[in-house]
Amino acid sequence: MLVPAAAIAKDLVSGPAPMPAVLSPAGAYVFEVAMDKDWRTRPAMGRLYATQGGQRRLLWERSLPQPVRPRYAFVSDDGAVLLLDQFHRVKAPVVAWLIDLQGKDVATLGFDDVIAAAGVTEHEILHQARQGAWIQTAPILRGDSVIVGVADKTVAIDMKTGQAGLAQ
Repeated sequence: MLVPAAAIAKDLVSGPAPMPAVLSPAGAYVFEVAMDKDWRTRPAMGRLYATQGGQRRLLWERSLPQPVRPRYAFVSDDGAVLLLDQFHRVKAPVVAWLIDLQGKDVATLGFDDVIAAAGVTEHEILHQARQGAWIQTAPILRGDSVIVGVADKTVAIDMKTGQAGLAQ
């Protein structure tokens, strides 16, 4: 069977869907992720904006530490940004990044830090994972912490320090 050259499929993997803009709870900050069309070789860019009176002012812009883009992002009312997980790594060495209002890294958490915070084994996390390599349920921002379901436990990641522990 002959197939015209124009009909031969190119790479069908178009990459992850663009990440929607993430607002802080009070709406004073907006975090956006811009992915390059060459997403396999160029990192995504993160941009944090301050918003006031319908106007946006860029506070920082930087390439993001995750290959491709983060799976989840949260912005606190203090302008801190927490990036969670990656799209293509299981058991990534860094699974959470906390970035301050100036665009500087505050803390990183590795897969082993999540195991310790949850008080479970690696096997328990990987067996229960649904939303990523270690995330069982979609995370939510609650107060100054991001709450993440991990192997039937609830882990809280502090948006000021990056410390993780069992949620109260």
